[in-house]
Amino acid sequence: MPQFSSHRQPRRSGPRQHLSRPVKLYDPLSERYFSGHLLDESDQGGRLRLEGHCPLQPGAQVRLYVAPVGQSAGLVSLQSMQTAQVAWMRRDGQGCLQAGVRLLAASNRVAQAA
Repeated sequence: MPQFSSHRQPRRSGPRQHLSRPVKLYDPLSERYFSGHLLDESDQGGRLRLEGHCPLQPGAQVRLYVAPVGQSAGLVSLQSMQTAQVAWMRRDGQGCLQAGVRLLAASNRVAQAA
């Protein structure tokens, strides 16, 4: 049976809100932008669904833009993106990547894009 350390942070400290909003993710290692959707959010991060091949790794720092309600995540500048860290990843049954991301700064809140 796996042992967990007592100093491990909980995955979620707040409630999740289920939704579907366009996102744009920038991976500085590959220097590429990826489009997808935010599937749910909390105060500290969210769960994304990204289409196609996305070379992310858990622990990687990325930049994230969540489009306001009713808008697309078309062209986005890096200055308008929030810094986040990939917490976990998995492929779903349709070949898309689902990833959990943590926002890294207290001022970075996915909900601010509303």
